Amino acid sequence: MRVPSKSEILDDITQQPVFPFCILEFEETEKIESPVFKIKVNKELFNRITEEYGSNKIIVYCDLTKEMPIKFGTFSPDMQRSVSILKELDLISDLETWIGDSLKDIENYLSEER
Repeated sequence: MRVPSKSEILDDITQQPVFPFCILEFEETEKIESPVFKIKVNKELFNRITEEYGSNKIIVYCDLTKEMPIKFGTFSPDMQRSVSILKELDLISDLETWIGDSLKDIENYLSEER
């Protein structure tokens, strides 16, 4: 396998820039809390987020697949739109309640795993 040159690496970074954005800091507690974080961003980033995701809220997920490291990520814009459709059809409640219910499922999953 060929190792890319420094100029190829820099070109790739400038064509598809990926930046660290925020830190999730966890604290130990008896019960998982349903978090909603507000992050203030400039107008350009806000407009791009709402245009691509159809909302100013982005859902963060936690993948607890066994035999794999825990992974966090965000729902893609398509997944986010699917959640909006489920909400409109009254198949899920508001996002905060849905996330809260999911956190209870995580607690149940982890207690059964022990």
